Amino acid sequence: MGRTGSQNTDRTIIEAIAQALGQRLFLRSNVENGSIPYPLFLKTYDSLRAAIEKVVNSRRLRLHVLAEQTIVDFDLANFAFFSSAERSLAAAADQLADLERLLAYRDEDSALYHAMSVKIVDPREFAGDLPKDGIRKLIGSHLKRIDNMLTDASGRSSYEISYMRARRNMVSGMERLYREMQEKGLGLA
Repeated sequence: MGRTGSQNTDRTIIEAIAQALGQRLFLRSNVENGSIPYPLFLKTYDSLRAAIEKVVNSRRLRLHVLAEQTIVDFDLANFAFFSSAERSLAAAADQLADLERLLAYRDEDSALYHAMSVKIVDPREFAGDLPKDGIRKLIGSHLKRIDNMLTDASGRSSYEISYMRARRNMVSGMERLYREMQEKGLGLA
């Protein structure tokens, strides 16, 4: 599939995520006022999970980042009811935006990336042969945030937990894909 074909597929997947998020918000308000049953609301998580699985199966790092950005931005706009939640979501949104910028920079000049990765990263900041650069640190931080949500999952439905696990899988995939890019960029693969 050419670049335009994958861009169209990516756009379709992101639109499916955004639509499922919007449907979840709409149905949540209807559950609260009693006009629809709770199990119908829970089914919206199936749509989200299916779209996230498409992201994971795509093996395209930028799509992983864009999908998670879409989810975090939506949650920040609609579910940041407490200052602590707002701070956490705002930090996640900022980190994902930084991640997108770092990836763009990395792609622009891979020779410079190689030189900087080898020289700037503290020797103790390596995992195996790969440096734990800013991108890996950002992904790791976001993965920890999702792990914390899963740890504090009391009172959540099995649908919500399954959705959070799908997100964790997507961010783990992001980390895996980036390690593969690092190996290739540093001549280790």
